[in-house]
Amino acid sequence: MIVDLGHSMLLAAFIVAAVGTIVPLMIARRSTLLSLRFAQINGSFLLFLLLGSFLSLAYAFMTSDFSLKIVTLNSEASEPLIYRLVALWGNHEGALLLWIVTLTLYVVLFSFSGRGIATHQDRTRMLAISSAILWVFLLFMLWTSNPFETLKVTPHKGLGLNPILQDPSMTFHPPSLYFGYIGFVIPFAMGVGFLWRGHFKKEHAHWMRLWTLIPWSFLTFGVTAGSLWAYYELGWGGWWSWDPVENASLLPWLASTALLHAIGSYRRTGSLKLWCLFLSLITYLSSLLGTYITRSGVVASVHGFAKDEQRGLYLLSFTALLAFLSFLLFAIRAYRMRSNSAVIYPTLSSFVTLNIYGFLFVSLVLIIGTLYPVFGEATVTESFFNTSINPIALAALFLMGLATFVKWKPAPLWPLLRTRLLPLNIGLLVIAILMYQETLEKNAENLIGIFALGFSLWVLIASAMAWVKKRAHSMMLAHIGFAICVIGMSSDALFQEEGTLWLGAGESDTFAGYTFVLENIQQNEASNYINEVATIGVFNFKGETVATLKPETRLYGTKGALVSKTAIAQRYWAHLYVVLGPMLETGQRSIRVFYHPLVMLIWLGGGLMSLAGGVGLLGYLRRRSSYNEVRASSNAPRFLRV
Repeated sequence: MIVDLGHSMLLAAFIVAAVGTIVPLMIARRSTLLSLRFAQINGSFLLFLLLGSFLSLAYAFMTSDFSLKIVTLNSEASEPLIYRLVALWGNHEGALLLWIVTLTLYVVLFSFSGRGIATHQDRTRMLAISSAILWVFLLFMLWTSNPFETLKVTPHKGLGLNPILQDPSMTFHPPSLYFGYIGFVIPFAMGVGFLWRGHFKKEHAHWMRLWTLIPWSFLTFGVTAGSLWAYYELGWGGWWSWDPVENASLLPWLASTALLHAIGSYRRTGSLKLWCLFLSLITYLSSLLGTYITRSGVVASVHGFAKDEQRGLYLLSFTALLAFLSFLLFAIRAYRMRSNSAVIYPTLSSFVTLNIYGFLFVSLVLIIGTLYPVFGEATVTESFFNTSINPIALAALFLMGLATFVKWKPAPLWPLLRTRLLPLNIGLLVIAILMYQETLEKNAENLIGIFALGFSLWVLIASAMAWVKKRAHSMMLAHIGFAICVIGMSSDALFQEEGTLWLGAGESDTFAGYTFVLENIQQNEASNYINEVATIGVFNFKGETVATLKPETRLYGTKGALVSKTAIAQRYWAHLYVVLGPMLETGQRSIRVFYHPLVMLIWLGGGLMSLAGGVGLLGYLRRRSSYNEVRASSNAPRFLRV
């Protein structure tokens, strides 16, 4: 009964979304205010329908209703409740429904913002654009991915959730990514709406920044959490592998970061106006491209969903059509809407421009490298991405260091740099020390890592000094987080160690200055898997116990999958990372061990970047509240009202 109700609500939502796309534009011919109110009410009702549909599907997973195909293929009654809920979005159909609910939530929240910034007609057009995109996704779901599809014969048990997804982080990692990916539809609708009318002012950019900052913060957190999940769950010992789905999440992050920088330049100097509009289009289109990569199965990925040519063709066609129409509108309007303020060198705007080119180049490399296997016979290796992207990332890091001294208005660079040489000198000192380390091989990859470590220290100290002086708190905090992240990445790349130990019960071996002793291996049985757990004692050079690690392997009966669970011990800012491997005929076990120095800084930096987005959002809301109070007694600028 509840499942049937959810399906009916989904069908009703398809009709309501179509109404929200067409009717407001028709009403706007007579009354723009009435059209806006209709769009707001329509969107709220649509959210109610989709939430009801989503909750009914969640109820089916909680009660293990195996009459639904999606529940049978992705859940099992013996699994803990938390993993039955994770199974709701651990598959294509359920994830798509969550995607659509999130999109609707963004549209509804956006419909009540922008008062005093854009006209009723502009806001109605933007809502119509976002509603049209929502309708297309609903059509995609009902046509190719209906989550309420039933089976003719109801089985007694399901196949269970994918074992690698049976992790508590799956409760927040995918939703945070969706709140990032999907939220960029709002800047896209704003960009198309402003291009439609033919004007884009600084107060509009201020508004666009708000709706870019929200999904950017979620996406930053989601990418960071995904890297951490892959690090401890997949058991391969790394934190980024240039996997197609990882690249797909990085594409909109790069574009949105460039958009935030362009908006900052336009708000302060009037330059990069067209870049703001162009990047608002690119950001969402890159999200759609990532959706195509993830859900079409066009390239193999451990994160991807099953391959389906029909789904892939639909998503690719929609992305291509949306790109053609939006770029055509941009080409028609761009010349008339160009900015009269040129970029002057050297100013902060000039550094922003160079970084935008860098972001776009990295995005192009990611697209080529990710999709190359589709057109070529060979698979692109990690070295392609490292060789192509790392030098550009190093140059961007150097520009970030210079940007902490440069101002928005033209000024000589050397006097500013000369008065603040301490951060740069510290970075150069670290580079010099590392260059003289004889144990560190001076190949091209290590040289980039050495300079990245030095430059990131420069950026960290200089940004912290600017933050203390209360300059652009959110931006400086983001730069601090990025610098900390790069310090972790470069330190781990330069100094990590990897090895394999073959140990029997009671045997020991040394690695990275520690002694590892295999004490015993036990077999256990859980509700939905059986496992082998090794107990490994770790001792320092004094013979003192520093950690007891328990890596394990799990065999899931319903899926027949063998999954390794890593064991990690934290030693100050380093990790001792252990994976239990196969057994030899002699009875010894293969144990892969890694030493990762400063690796936790990667996720600490990512968390600070995400927090910086929240700080920027709170700052915006605080200023809005303050100026609205002023406006109550005087004529405050209109762009401060939402």
